[in-house]
Amino acid sequence: MIPQEKSTQKDRLLFAPRQLFGLRLGDILKFMSSLLLPLALGVFTVIITFQQQNAAKQQRDEDRKSSELQREQEKSLEEQRYKNEALDTFIKDMGKLLKENNGFLTANRVTATLARVKTLNILRELDAQRNMRVIRFLYEANQLAEVDGHSPLDLSAAELRDMNFRRLSIIKMKITNLSLTGVFLSNATFAGVDMEYVDFATNQFDNVNFFSDYINNVSFSFTRLNNSNFSYGKFRNANFLFSSLFNVNFSFSALINTHLPSTQIEHGNFSFTQLFNVSFSSAQLDHINFSFAQFYHVDFSSCLLANISFSHARFVDVNFSSATLQNVDFSYANINYADFSSAQLLNVNFSFAILPSTNFGGTAASYVEFRRATCIAVLFSSAILSESSFRHSNIKHASFEDAKLNNVDFFRANLYKADFSGAEIEDSNLQSALSTQDALKDDETVFHDRNLLNDDQYDCNISLDNSWILQTGNVTKRMSNKSNISCQFTLQLHNERATMLQRINLSNKWDSSTWPNSRAVLRANMSDGVSMRLKGIKRNCSASAKEIL
Repeated sequence: MIPQEKSTQKDRLLFAPRQLFGLRLGDILKFMSSLLLPLALGVFTVIITFQQQNAAKQQRDEDRKSSELQREQEKSLEEQRYKNEALDTFIKDMGKLLKENNGFLTANRVTATLARVKTLNILRELDAQRNMRVIRFLYEANQLAEVDGHSPLDLSAAELRDMNFRRLSIIKMKITNLSLTGVFLSNATFAGVDMEYVDFATNQFDNVNFFSDYINNVSFSFTRLNNSNFSYGKFRNANFLFSSLFNVNFSFSALINTHLPSTQIEHGNFSFTQLFNVSFSSAQLDHINFSFAQFYHVDFSSCLLANISFSHARFVDVNFSSATLQNVDFSYANINYADFSSAQLLNVNFSFAILPSTNFGGTAASYVEFRRATCIAVLFSSAILSESSFRHSNIKHASFEDAKLNNVDFFRANLYKADFSGAEIEDSNLQSALSTQDALKDDETVFHDRNLLNDDQYDCNISLDNSWILQTGNVTKRMSNKSNISCQFTLQLHNERATMLQRINLSNKWDSSTWPNSRAVLRANMSDGVSMRLKGIKRNCSASAKEIL
């Protein structure tokens, strides 16, 4: 082959890979570039179309919402116009009835019925604000009070919700001579209102606020109150007869001449409340907090009290006679002249309480705790006490006459001059007491405290050296002529002198922190020429007192 032909063939082989299916690479690139522009335009068109569709949808949604809002506004305006017209019509109709009946809607039965029906209908149609205007119109027209022998308009069965009664009177925050009975009030407020001569009898209150009210001669008899707030209120001559109160708050209130007999109160807060001449007689109280309250001349007679806290409360002349108390806490309470006679007590706690002259006569008590209580001159006569404790209590001058004491603990209690005559109690139950000095049993048996000298061994059979230190002289022991249980010391020689010494450790005899005013008493019969020297020594061995008898 000619060299030139070989070169031409070699060049063809070099350019062979740049062809595909007989097409040159340049042709392929031109073809693809011709397709890119329509493809880009197509994609751009699709994106623009989607955006236009979304924008159209958003516009339709906004138009729909705007239309709905406009319709709602028009509907609201229409409702407002209707309610305003209904209120105006009601007032005109009532005004006409008032003119026709000399100012009294209850002048006759027909008028009273018509006025009642119209009022109940309008109260169902209107909102809370306009209903308040209805009540205010009737109140200011003297139709909700007894006037000149005409009874108030009967609105019983009315449902009043979300009402603000602070706007009821022209004289702000004061309501007088109002009768609103048999109605249902929900989410209403009377906060800060002064109320006098108001009748709420047979009402039902739900979530009603009477915070810081002054309530004078107001009747809540036969009412039902749920979740109501009376805190910081002042009550005078209020009547809750046969009412039912659930989850109510009277904390920090003052109740004077207030009547709550035969009421039912559950889950109430009366903490820090002051009660003067208040009656709870025959009431049922459950889960009530009376802690730190003050009771003066309060009647709980025949009550059923369960799960009650009277801790740190103060009582003066309070009557619990014939009441039933279960799971009641009087710890740290100050109780003066209270009467628990014929009451039934179960799981009641009087620990650290002060109960001077309290009457528990005829009481049936089980599992009652008087630990470290002050029960001076308390009466337990004819009481039945079982499984109860008076540990470390001060019960001096108390009377247990004819009482039945079963498994009652008097450990380290002060029973000085306590009267157990006729009581059913074992002497062993009294042996653990701190003091039984001059306590009486069986009208004859008088208890005496154990002699601190000689470790209670004061008979003549014990050697003198076992308990006394004879410093000088010679002393003998012989039985006293006046008592067969007492020894007397005599000199062996009348012309001699003798000195005897005994140290008594009082630190383990009683708890001085529990009995800060306690003292040891020395009784001695001494003949002429005998002197006795007493010397108190503190823990640091310094002298605290010296006395010569």
